[in-house]
Amino acid sequence: MGNRVPAEYPSSQQQAVRAGDIVLVDDPLRPRQTWRLARMTDLHVGRDRKIRACSIKLANGSQLQRSIRMLYPLEVRSEENS
Repeated sequence: MGNRVPAEYPSSQQQAVRAGDIVLVDDPLRPRQTWRLARMTDLHVGRDRKIRACSIKLANGSQLQRSIRMLYPLEVRSEENS
């Protein structure tokens, strides 16, 4: 029993996000129901090979880079990724 190795489970967030997904962008100055929608265009991976940030495109066409912690994926997938 002393040689037991803990199982490693992949983070559900790591599996859930892909480029092209639609996300809600967290804005601490707004109520949640007024957060903006965006499309993830590019994922940025850290040295530990985990997704740390993402480039997003807002509905008005502006491109931003946000931490993955500020993005909440919707349950719908874009047709490009299906």
